[in-house]
Amino acid sequence: MENINDFGTMRYWNLTYNDPGRWAEVHAISGAPLNFFQSIKAGGTGSPRAVLVKSGIPELDELLSATSVIKYCNFERTANGMVMYVRVRLEMYGIPFRNYDLLRVEGLLARGNVGFGVRLVLREGGGVELEVKQEHQKKLMAWLNRSVQG
Repeated sequence: MENINDFGTMRYWNLTYNDPGRWAEVHAISGAPLNFFQSIKAGGTGSPRAVLVKSGIPELDELLSATSVIKYCNFERTANGMVMYVRVRLEMYGIPFRNYDLLRVEGLLARGNVGFGVRLVLREGGGVELEVKQEHQKKLMAWLNRSVQG
């Protein structure tokens, strides 16, 4: 598999191995990781855990459907956006977003096995669908909306 896969504004990288070049490309899109004081000011850099239902990237969605294991994902806030991390089999993938790529966050009711869903709607069309427990839905939506507001 190639290092970078481009689907319009959505790109993903295989970040399994500590390759500084890959991390530099991801951080060129989403911005540098926040330092300690920026992290405290932002209220933390990590999001609540969610289950990735649909990534909006056909090739990655095919990888997700290849196994029956639940695909957990989480987000890390960066200087100019965020990075979504998802593990498929033994590989870890990163999907960077800029703050202005994310148009809005929508809450969905009665989704799948977990119960509640969250959809990230992107400016260039498409989006990402997640499932979360009811008690985590509001927390995740608030965390993501802080990214939309910049």
